[in-house]
Amino acid sequence: MSSPATAPEVPKKEFSWKRLFIKAAGFGAGFRLAVCFVLGGFLWYSARPKPQKPWNEKTITATFAELTVGVVQEELRVQFTYALHNSLDRDYLLPSIPSGELMTKSENSSDLTPAKSAAWDTVTIPAKQTVRVTFTISFPLPEYNTNAMTLESIDKLSEFMGKRMKEVNSLEFYDYVGRYRILMPSPDAKPKPEKKK
Repeated sequence: MSSPATAPEVPKKEFSWKRLFIKAAGFGAGFRLAVCFVLGGFLWYSARPKPQKPWNEKTITATFAELTVGVVQEELRVQFTYALHNSLDRDYLLPSIPSGELMTKSENSSDLTPAKSAAWDTVTIPAKQTVRVTFTISFPLPEYNTNAMTLESIDKLSEFMGKRMKEVNSLEFYDYVGRYRILMPSPDAKPKPEKKK
């Protein structure tokens, strides 16, 4: 009979400070690296650009009220008056340039064009109320090869006005801060001539 086989004895490892230091250093470096990845991911996520909120077209609404035309010095001034209704539970301030901008749409295009010569009063519309606001667009007559004397005739003024109204078929107001878009329907009334100044 043979004697039972015995496993060879594994020599016991002695405690080594060097080995403990290497393991601790590896664990510390791995932990720091994991914290850096988590912190970096958090910073990247919080700093990424946030999408702009969409334009709100339903809160401030416009109804056409009146159209007035007048020749002042060498400019044709067209005044579009709209009743602006604020459906918010708070007052709304109609901003001035550059926070707000009036755009025009022509009869033949859906493209928007900034109304560079537009002017309007900065108005506060109380909550749940309607306020009439006048937007004035000026057309310098020399840019259209005409002058105030030529437009003294109602027929000439009507013809010139008809051409300009094709350029300004409808209006849109953009509040860049509050992200409000106010759609203003095209004027459906004949213009009232304004007295010369």
